[in-house]
Amino acid sequence: MKGNIFLIGFMGTGKSTIGKLVSDKLNLDFIDTDHVLEERFNMSITNIFKKYGEDYFRQLEHKLIQEIIRDKNALISTGGGTPIYYGSMAIMKKNGLVITLEASPHILWQRLKSSENRPLLSTYDTYEKFCSLYDYRNKIYRQAHFIISTDGKTIDQIVDEVTAYIYLHNGGDD
Repeated sequence: MKGNIFLIGFMGTGKSTIGKLVSDKLNLDFIDTDHVLEERFNMSITNIFKKYGEDYFRQLEHKLIQEIIRDKNALISTGGGTPIYYGSMAIMKKNGLVITLEASPHILWQRLKSSENRPLLSTYDTYEKFCSLYDYRNKIYRQAHFIISTDGKTIDQIVDEVTAYIYLHNGGDD
């Protein structure tokens, strides 16, 4: 590999699941930024949001991205908001390959609307508000090097597509 690979996208697109499977397939270190922050704070993302607020959480994500880019052989699954704030998208693009996992807002809403571990769903609690956040963030996600639509695909199909793009981008290097 010639650098890090960042999986970005809206909450619920499967970044953690796909990231772990692709990293196993390619023998890469796997870093899930949400899990790293939960371990460091010994609390859930929802509780970090509640205790410290969203802005503080976004600063933590940004600092973590700056820390992670020092490694050069990892697949990093980011939180949905990570690329949106503090120039993190530009930092990721400069220091690795950025791949967006994309799903339609309708599918994501059906998947997430009853979730209790997504702190932003307490604010974006209607389909209209959810779509507003989706549209805002999607403008940033679409700046990735590659975008993979996950609608109607199996996990294996998505893993294969991500893996193929990584090999293509890296010229077949291991």
